[in-house]
Amino acid sequence: MDEKRSEARLLTRLNSRLKLISTESMNDSDDNLIECVTRDLSFTGICLVVDVEIPQSTRCMLKVENRHTGVEYNHMCQLTWCRKKEDGYLIGLHIYEHLCDISEWRSMVVGLLAG
Repeated sequence: MDEKRSEARLLTRLNSRLKLISTESMNDSDDNLIECVTRDLSFTGICLVVDVEIPQSTRCMLKVENRHTGVEYNHMCQLTWCRKKEDGYLIGLHIYEHLCDISEWRSMVVGLLAG
């Protein structure tokens, strides 16, 4: 696969919740909340495994929970790609705004890299 990433990715599985905030059929309900798991992450991007297809360019709020500490990190993201796989979809998200302490997010990612 042709890599276009500016940062190395860390393969890790963390519990996540994705709240869609910009789709044609969106309303303000929990129907737009998707439970998912990370496949890999970096400081500015995340790949998730999801059960549903999500249109490219969809904006969303992502909550990532560190299973070791229970700390939750919130980010505003935009979906950059979606690929079908046997048991669901892989989606790539670009983090364009951190809704958490960015130094804590970076420390968590570095900690996972070291651990």
